[in-house]
Amino acid sequence: MKLAALYAIAKIAKEPVHKKISLLYNKKNIKFGKNYIIPKPFDPRLMINVSIAKTAIKSGVAIKKIFG
Repeated sequence: MKLAALYAIAKIAKEPVHKKISLLYNKKNIKFGKNYIIPKPFDPRLMINVSIAKTAIKSGVAIKKIFG
């Protein structure tokens, strides 16, 4: 599961950053590079894509589904 989280974080870092995140951190044109190698902590994509619960659901370990 740790590797899955690592790959999800790397994928998110290379995607375009939402304008809301840029405004939150008061920076323009945040993009993957030497100053941005991991997503910002408040990026909502982290909760959706790097969730241990989501991984547990996919693997069949979780009893209940919490995501649609």
